[in-house]
Amino acid sequence: MREIKFRVWDKEKREMINNPTWEELGIMIRLPERFDVMQYTGRKGKNNKEIYEGDIVKAIIYHMTPFQNEIVGKVIFKD
Repeated sequence: MREIKFRVWDKEKREMINNPTWEELGIMIRLPERFDVMQYTGRKGKNNKEIYEGDIVKAIIYHMTPFQNEIVGKVIFKD
């Protein structure tokens, strides 16, 4: 089972809030015009950095040929 963690981007102050309390998180969720709430995906990148929804990630896909493709995208939740 993955760890449930959140971080929040404060658009007004332009700063990241890591591990807000449940009370703080409840307030922030109700103010989407000011805060972007991001949940931990349970995955880590190549430098052991946690990946959250909303992060921009880069992946390199290797083929059976000498060529490779680099893909850049935003992490989103898909049910």
